[in-house]
Amino acid sequence: MDTSTFFPSRYLKSADFDAGPKTYAIDSLVEEDVGPDREKCPILYLKGESRGIVLNKTNFRLLEGELGRQSENWEDTEIEVYCTETTYGGQPTKGLRVRFVTAP
Repeated sequence: MDTSTFFPSRYLKSADFDAGPKTYAIDSLVEEDVGPDREKCPILYLKGESRGIVLNKTNFRLLEGELGRQSENWEDTEIEVYCTETTYGGQPTKGLRVRFVTAP
């Protein structure tokens, strides 16, 4: 039995990409309250996926740097979401990263 189904997340996480990267078209960027402290975070929604990605600074800056500051212009851009080793709080962990399928 897959125990990850007991407590589904509102957001995509690294374990969702254990089988490998997936390609999506960007649907929208919104701001939502996340976590127990209800911190406002940028959430990227993808076409064909009900859950969004909580964008960290690395992913946010990559998208903004290539696609511009007007997130309305990001729609329909194809990206690949993948899992990679990273650090959080000085500790090694898995994290989500995005990359462009083709140059924007």
